[in-house]
Amino acid sequence: MNEKLSPKLLLAILVIGIQGFVDIFLGTSLNVAFPQIVKAFNISLSDVQWLSSGVMIVATISTLIAPWLTQCITVKTQFLIISLVSILGILLDALATEFSLVLIGRLFQGLGGGLGITLMFTVILQQVPLAKRGRIMGLGGLVLSFAPALGPSISGWVNDQWSWQGIFWFVLPLQVLAFLVGILTIQQASELSRPTLDLIGWGTLTLFFLSGLFGIQSLILYGLNLETLIFLGLFVLLGFFYFRHYRQTDQPIVSLAVFRQKLFSLGFASAFIAQLVLLSFLSTTPFLIQANAGQTATFAGLALLPGAIANALLSYVGGILYDRLDRRLPIIIGTVLFLLATTANLLFPSSLWATISSITLFQIGAGFWFSANMTRSISQLDDSLHSTGSALFNIANNYAAAIGTAFATGLLNSLNPASLDLLYLIRFLLIATVIALVVASMKKQAIKR
Repeated sequence: MNEKLSPKLLLAILVIGIQGFVDIFLGTSLNVAFPQIVKAFNISLSDVQWLSSGVMIVATISTLIAPWLTQCITVKTQFLIISLVSILGILLDALATEFSLVLIGRLFQGLGGGLGITLMFTVILQQVPLAKRGRIMGLGGLVLSFAPALGPSISGWVNDQWSWQGIFWFVLPLQVLAFLVGILTIQQASELSRPTLDLIGWGTLTLFFLSGLFGIQSLILYGLNLETLIFLGLFVLLGFFYFRHYRQTDQPIVSLAVFRQKLFSLGFASAFIAQLVLLSFLSTTPFLIQANAGQTATFAGLALLPGAIANALLSYVGGILYDRLDRRLPIIIGTVLFLLATTANLLFPSSLWATISSITLFQIGAGFWFSANMTRSISQLDDSLHSTGSALFNIANNYAAAIGTAFATGLLNSLNPASLDLLYLIRFLLIATVIALVVASMKKQAIKR
């Protein structure tokens, strides 16, 4: 069976993916520009951090509503709205004279990026034949993975040659071009059912994720104080409330029915944990290279570049292996590389080259692993649940990114050797958990949809 993919569909997937690419690209670019932004607006580093954490929160909240949007609004209409919101955010940031406007612009981009990534994977799952789904999911992952590879290096050059706002003018033509191409290429493949929006469920889950994130951040920074206990208590109560609400409503904002499929549940849990570890690597390694090894920021940025490029390219290679050989093969390869990376990190904590090798191995493993695991997991679901599965994976990625970054940077705050050893041990144990989940999933009989 050799089902051909139309160039129009491939272009449609690409331009939708550009929404997520631009958001991730700008996020990693602005990390390099934080010192300039602090100086430009005379604000603290804790204030400027909202350009990252605020975007992750908005992306998580907006992704909750993505399955409902897919059933109520055509793909093209969603794309056009997402693109216009992102373009507005870019223009706000490029012209901003106050930090509040910069933050609002980035939140607009987080809205567009969060919905755009989910929409891209939903289109792939709905419109790409099963025989080619793995490589196209890998292609989507490749588009997104190039953003953190290119962002820091291009941003550094733009900052030196122009200003920190120059990076927004740099991406604006790409965003406008994607908007125009999307008008001509994006098509609708499924009928709309137009369910009622579950506002109670959406509000409950929004508060659930916010309280959990704030609770974990408070726990890392201040320990088990009253504020931490309140946030974590709310997290548990809101989770229980949503579960009761889900059982009593006919059209929940997020269907928990996906977790009845054991292989999906195992893949989802392992993806969340692996993302925690990946973000702990990405958020701390450049700092450690500079603070512990005495290297320059340029060296630290370049140290991440080979792994980031390999991650992007191998996402597509993993998709080909998924389609042509064995759907489990790229997952197995990635899991082995995860184990090697965290083992090297644990055994040689003070070695500069072990640190660089560890993150490079982990990024290579991530290239094979993430898209293949997501494709295999979501493909077990009924077609009607594909958008929910895609949204949940995107939510997990954003949430794990926030938690992994906060946890790792919290432990690094004092640069205490004992804290570093604890961080490396926790990474190793988390990957051991991923291995157990992957082994369990391999024993499950996959459904070929």
